Amino acid sequence: IKSRHLTTTTTTTTTTTMKTSLVLATLLAGASSSLAFAPLQQAGSMQKTFTRQYMFGGSGETSPEEEKQIEAAAKMFNMNVDEYKLGIRARTKMDTELLEARVTNSDDKGVVVERDALLPSQHLVITISDEGKALGKEGVEKEVVAALKSTADSARDLRNQKQQEMMVFIKEEMTKMGK
Repeated sequence: IKSRHLTTTTTTTTTTTMKTSLVLATLLAGASSSLAFAPLQQAGSMQKTFTRQYMFGGSGETSPEEEKQIEAAAKMFNMNVDEYKLGIRARTKMDTELLEARVTNSDDKGVVVERDALLPSQHLVITISDEGKALGKEGVEKEVVAALKSTADSARDLRNQKQQEMMVFIKEEMTKMGK
């Protein structure tokens, strides 16, 4: 979540391709892990971080212990700190987009499910209309299950799309970094 100016270095095309491939492969492997490139702060401390980052020019300073944690995590992934921070930024961007996205099923049987694209979902609204209630208990149960499955499939497709967009974002940012 921290934004910082990244230093750039020039490398050869072969190294650039290998470095980009390494970062992308690492992100793909870590995408299934809920902690890969996860920001170091907890959600409750995000407000303080945003205030510190943006109140006085957005310097986004980190404490020495946070820097040590970032350096250790980057070393564990065999990356430099700037590459690791790019991974954190990309992951945070994707998570925000998935949280803000809304997927719904078609309302053809009186049951509408609206959810975000996260897994597990943090936003889930099930609406049963009078038409749905007229189906009876078993009918409603059947339609709710079908609607949940439909939205889960749509959310999975959206997650896959956002993951591909994240890979493009990382590749573009790596190019800007000169890597």
